Amino acid sequence: MKVVLATLQEDVHCYGLRMLSAVLRRAGVETTLVFLGRQPRRWGVRRAAGTGEPRLPPPRAFEQLVELCRDADLVGLSVLTLHYRLSADLSAALRRRIHAPLVWGGIHPTVQPDESITHADIICRGEAEETLLEIVERLGAGRHLDGVAGTWERRDGSVIKNELRPPPADLDSLPDPDYSGAGHFVLEGGRLRPMTDALYLERTDGIYMTINARGCSLRCTYCCNSQYGRLFDWLRLRYRNADRIVDELAAAARRFPGLRGIKLSDDDFGDLSDEYIATFAAAYRARVGLPLGIPGFSPRNLTASKLDTLVGAGLEYVRLGIQSGSRAIRKLYGRPDTNQQILAAVNLVHRFDGRIRRFKIDMITDNPWESESDVLASVRLLMELPKPYVMTLFSLTLYPGTPLHTRAVREGLAQDGVEAGYRRHFYRFDQRNALNRILSLFRRRVVLPSRIERLVGAREHPWRFRWRYWWYQAEATLRTLTTPGWWRRTPAW
Repeated sequence: MKVVLATLQEDVHCYGLRMLSAVLRRAGVETTLVFLGRQPRRWGVRRAAGTGEPRLPPPRAFEQLVELCRDADLVGLSVLTLHYRLSADLSAALRRRIHAPLVWGGIHPTVQPDESITHADIICRGEAEETLLEIVERLGAGRHLDGVAGTWERRDGSVIKNELRPPPADLDSLPDPDYSGAGHFVLEGGRLRPMTDALYLERTDGIYMTINARGCSLRCTYCCNSQYGRLFDWLRLRYRNADRIVDELAAAARRFPGLRGIKLSDDDFGDLSDEYIATFAAAYRARVGLPLGIPGFSPRNLTASKLDTLVGAGLEYVRLGIQSGSRAIRKLYGRPDTNQQILAAVNLVHRFDGRIRRFKIDMITDNPWESESDVLASVRLLMELPKPYVMTLFSLTLYPGTPLHTRAVREGLAQDGVEAGYRRHFYRFDQRNALNRILSLFRRRVVLPSRIERLVGAREHPWRFRWRYWWYQAEATLRTLTTPGWWRRTPAW
């Protein structure tokens, strides 16, 4: 059996696709991975994943994809909601040129199965390592998918809807994600090129990304995890043995001598126990030793003991989800943290200044329930938090099926229905909004509170506001450039 797995995501880490390939290869199935996302450049510098406009692959790359799929027994496509329309178009184009069954997987088919099955022969719902392997075995034996949990199959004009499959309980039984590079292709320069080690390191800025723990104790109302929580036992954290995850990371360090860092992209790493983190940190320090980045913290689970242990093992990057300075909005989001807890967490990180070299804070804007006073509460909280930190500003995207989207449709606030989640990237906030522009200044390492106060006062006077905004932005950039050590090359976590 030969299986081709493709994605339109710009991020070539694509953990889910690599896990599926690893499971199939362990079973003796030949796989090909195709990364079709474009990662644009600005002034010759490759921009971060997620900043480009999602597009279909250019004609030359599409013909190469068709050629790769020509002798495949199954073609799979990983689908995010943002890429749903493009995935539908790509699937239609492929179906005209190839004869292999087409399977969709990922978050969108999981939460929106009815519309997804109209574009594919099969969809996988939920974590699909076990599901996809069973699909391949059934197709290899010439059998239909009746009773294969986690699948829907379109057959003879009807849809066979099998029950959901629980997520794998024993993550240690799964192989490491497939970073072999063999049979991997990436869109580069308008065509598909083999994924060499050098190209992989360039596209990832030398960061190896993996996931250790699956699940999340939070039920954020804007997040797809709220959907997983509805469908599966997602509140229970599943994680690998500490030595097992370090085995993977040590192998990655040997596999890619040019690695500059390791990133554990768990949703909720901070909920792991102190004992587990201590065991992991000791093994990581002894066997890997590369700079470590962990974004999975919230103010309620970031403790001094955990941070001290991880910093001792090489932790250099921390990311903290705050989302809003308004307690009412945080309650709307399902984030119960208080401003005191947030301030305590930020102060805790700053105890390790010089060792934690990159500290990010997440905030959300473009919320239809948010009043001007709510946004100003966010501005004031950011002014209160000690610098340095880098603030990432996200646009609230109402993804279909999430509690916030359901509420917005019910209240008539989602004017374009389900369409917004299919078009809007969460990095692209509304820059016409004066308060959003004020918030965006906190993305600089150095911001003077007096400047922020003046901008808040000038927001009712467009020309005065615009002039001050650009002046203060230039000033913040200059102050950042003159900060000692700003130029030190750190991984693009």
